Amino acid sequence: MTLFRRFKDIRGILSKDPKGPKTIADIEKKRSANPSERKVIVHTLVNHMIDVYGANPHFSVKEVMAENLMECFPFLKDPLGPTGYEAWYIRGEHGKPATGYLEARLRYQRMLMSVDQRGQTGHARKRQQQQQKQPESKKKIAENAVSDQEVDEMTVWMQHNNSPSEKVKNYMLKTTHARYLWIRDEERPSVGDILKKYPRLLEPGMIEQDFAEKFLSADKIFTVWPTYAWKIIDYGIARCPSWSTLLDVSDITTLSQEEQEVLAFSMLPLICRGRAKGMRGKCSFKCSLEAFIDLKPEGTDLEYYINQIDRKTRPQPFILIIGGSRTKPLQTFVIVERQGVLCSTMTKAIDYALKLHYVLDVVYQEQCFAAWQFLQSVVYQLPGDATSSSVREFRTYLKSLEEE
Repeated sequence: MTLFRRFKDIRGILSKDPKGPKTIADIEKKRSANPSERKVIVHTLVNHMIDVYGANPHFSVKEVMAENLMECFPFLKDPLGPTGYEAWYIRGEHGKPATGYLEARLRYQRMLMSVDQRGQTGHARKRQQQQQKQPESKKKIAENAVSDQEVDEMTVWMQHNNSPSEKVKNYMLKTTHARYLWIRDEERPSVGDILKKYPRLLEPGMIEQDFAEKFLSADKIFTVWPTYAWKIIDYGIARCPSWSTLLDVSDITTLSQEEQEVLAFSMLPLICRGRAKGMRGKCSFKCSLEAFIDLKPEGTDLEYYINQIDRKTRPQPFILIIGGSRTKPLQTFVIVERQGVLCSTMTKAIDYALKLHYVLDVVYQEQCFAAWQFLQSVVYQLPGDATSSSVREFRTYLKSLEEE
């Protein structure tokens, strides 16, 4: 079978997708394709190409697919272009990469496949495949499966209502899978867009519910952190000579168990430092610490503080302490999209912030990414190969303590 004939039946290929028949009818009626309809076309055709020729099809395969698409729907053809399908595919030449909707989707699919093979390094876009659902999680999704229309209706309702709380919680649960896929779509929404579409996401229990539906290591930190705290402190004292000054703690022996557990969180970024933003090498201990948990004096105006945040130099989420100390915080907040979410304890704040990273699919801050990697791989035991040398060294140290 020739290439042209293999991809000749564009309508047949599109009709295999649940949204295909409606998309065909809509674009023929309007004689144009909007972004949503174009996405259905591109996703379906690229999936078919990958099924037949793999993730790296020859350029001639892509050209034939684009050519047949124009023949099937002539109104999509660019009348001024040499081929007419330039928007859909242009072959790479003279050192310039191939472009077009089909090529962009293929490149995105290859990236996902590559991530699945090698794990991830903390970057949110490389997290998608390593966040594989366990069998129990798949069962939950199946039980809560709803139609696209129902998802749309529930989403709109929640944009205008915040009660009754049980109804909100139920609607959030039923839209979890659709939200997960939308957040990780190739046309990636910003955190602001996510919270605009799902304004109930930051309400109590919603982030935790989304996280529990997709990842089964939901509450491990609350049970295992007490066993890690003193090990982290001992290791941090040996690795960071200036720990006492940075953390404003002179005598560890006077701290209670609870204070040690709180202090261990601030010690973590001193052990697992991140990169200096925009520069090579690791950042300073102080920079890593403040990027992970910022400490401000009692009386600090939260609204003023939040409004002064520069999203480029101060990515979110992160932890903010107002008042008290790094062993006895007065107030603990998680800052996300210029909102402060008050948490009852430091452990709860760390737990909430990590789950925010996953649910919103955002990147760890460069300055403290290794601290988050440690929590991800060691405490929560989430998939992904933490490549930071400091995390690997610390994991080795912890393993040696277990073998003693």
